Amino acid sequence: MSCFAGGRVMRVVLRILVWVISRTPLRSVRSAAIVISIAIGLPAVLTKSVESHIHVEADGTTVSWYPQECCHHGDCRPVVRVQRGRAGLWMTTSDGLTVLVGPRDARRASRDMRWHVCVAPDETETQKIRCVFEPPNS
Repeated sequence: MSCFAGGRVMRVVLRILVWVISRTPLRSVRSAAIVISIAIGLPAVLTKSVESHIHVEADGTTVSWYPQECCHHGDCRPVVRVQRGRAGLWMTTSDGLTVLVGPRDARRASRDMRWHVCVAPDETETQKIRCVFEPPNS
């Protein structure tokens, strides 16, 4: 699935929104305010949820190959430092998050020869590792 598939979804949603607005009689200031709020707010909410798995580095470069099942809420980050520990690898991400990746955490091949880690809260709001991407021969 392409990381930019959200653009197509966004266009469809906006077309539907325009269609609804064009057929909604605005009988009061309140109903007009509601329609305008939806027209402004819905695209912002959808854009965030659809494109949040694209990581943007400080220099403006992007990482857009994260799979949806790993990084559907902006959970994935490039790793800038890896240190060996007794229980696994301590990884510090580009935004300063440090996590312990244990031997049981499943790993996938990295597409850009760098480490990446995806961390998200579970149902109890505890941070859990979703995916780890490792460079070849690591």
